[in-house]
Amino acid sequence: MGRKKLLLTIVISGFLLVVLSVGVIEFTSQPRFCYNCHEMGELYNAWEQGKHQDVSCLKCHAEPGVAGLVRTKAKGLREVYVHFTNPQIEPEEKADTWEFSQRCLVCHDDIQAPGGPHNAKHFEMEFVCVKCHSGVAHDPEYESPSAEVCAQCHGK
Repeated sequence: MGRKKLLLTIVISGFLLVVLSVGVIEFTSQPRFCYNCHEMGELYNAWEQGKHQDVSCLKCHAEPGVAGLVRTKAKGLREVYVHFTNPQIEPEEKADTWEFSQRCLVCHDDIQAPGGPHNAKHFEMEFVCVKCHSGVAHDPEYESPSAEVCAQCHGK
């Protein structure tokens, strides 16, 4: 009888741990959760008024898949730890990388149209999206890049 009781306790504990973990991940995946950190308030408010307000934070800020979600949550815990132990350190994630730009392409996979501004050369060069689209997610005043933005690299 003791062995069955131990096995039942282990199974129930494991089940409760999974349910609790899923609940915590779900709770911490809501955009409103990001607002809880005082550093995020301004970014959250801008996002809420911006063009990507219907896109959850994790859609852009988490790597794809379950493993990516776990890595993102682990990075978040690290940032909480760093915040309380050494608040001068900047967060690790930066949007100005080609890897981050790949997340943009999950939704914007149709942008590489012939003759359009997002031509094959930009992709071959691994050109970073926010180089031209700075503020697209966290600037309520964001407008598509002007010809002057293109001219910075391409000249007149």
